[in-house]
Amino acid sequence: NDTIYGEGGNDLVAGDEGSDTLYGGNGDDTLLGGSGNDVLYAGDGDDTLDGGAGDDLLYSGAYRQFSYNYGNYAGNGNDTYRFGVGDGHDTIYDVEGAADRVTFKEGVATADVRVTRSGNAMVLSIAGTTDTLTVLEQFSGDASTQIEEVRFADEPLLSWSVSDLMAKSLLGTSNADTLVGFAGDDVIHGAAGNDTLYGEGGNDLIAGDEGNDTLYGGNGDDVLLGGVGDDVLVGGADADSYAFASGGGQDLIVDSDATSGVEDTLQFGTGISADQLWMRQVGNDLEVSVIGTSDKVTIADWYSGTSHQIETFEVASGLQLVNSSVNSLVEAMAAFSPPAAGETTLPTSYQTSLNGVIAANWQ
Repeated sequence: NDTIYGEGGNDLVAGDEGSDTLYGGNGDDTLLGGSGNDVLYAGDGDDTLDGGAGDDLLYSGAYRQFSYNYGNYAGNGNDTYRFGVGDGHDTIYDVEGAADRVTFKEGVATADVRVTRSGNAMVLSIAGTTDTLTVLEQFSGDASTQIEEVRFADEPLLSWSVSDLMAKSLLGTSNADTLVGFAGDDVIHGAAGNDTLYGEGGNDLIAGDEGNDTLYGGNGDDVLLGGVGDDVLVGGADADSYAFASGGGQDLIVDSDATSGVEDTLQFGTGISADQLWMRQVGNDLEVSVIGTSDKVTIADWYSGTSHQIETFEVASGLQLVNSSVNSLVEAMAAFSPPAAGETTLPTSYQTSLNGVIAANWQ
């Protein structure tokens, strides 16, 4: 278990076996941990850190100052952290504002690397392995703690920027993912699995895709798409748009924004017409179902007050229904049973009573 100081000059510092501690010192140094659980400090200059096998800690140098002979090594410079298959579970502490990068070694393609978020940390994992590289405080919002670029030895013309890494951390998998957006305008996709998605700040696009998902818009004018499955959509503050497509399952919308002038919208996709939407009161909720199918949207606490209501319903043809007109349809449809399964148009006997009220309120 060695402790090696590079001091001045452009040094090659190699730990080989054992749990080593390597200091780059001044100059453009290369630190190779080898096997074992190593600790590598970049020091001053443009350094390259490669922990090798084992669970290593890689410091930019500025993160932790140390004294050796003649003083403190500040750790400024553009550092490179190398990581590849078999390197274990490494952690990077990077707290300088220079242009630092992670470079994946030979044998790792862009398609092999997944970016996830754990609190403010970024976790880079390699498919088919248990290897992970964690960059602490990458997503804290402080530029001085960020890795500015991720590159690949096998694909030298490709690189991922900070914004690329943020976007990739918002892409789900087939598992039950929890994805949390940032302060800006995010695009969040849950993919398959029963996911929980948080937009946080900004005007976000949040898509559950497949599975029974829960979507939280947070602040901002968000677009929430549950996708396939039985989803819960919580809009939060500001003007939100909820989207529901044919085959979308049975979704629940929770909307509770009493801000004056803020209008929320529920948009129905292609293939769903105004005369296919059946409205009824269920307790304090409003249920909007697509006749002849099992698809429906329930708006929680609609009858508890306007702060829980969707201000505008819209179908693909452009026809709109405002919240103040909803009860006219609910009362008219209450005289009938919903059309039977597979009956996707109103029966003739229903049309006589309902066509007029539908046309008068959907405009």
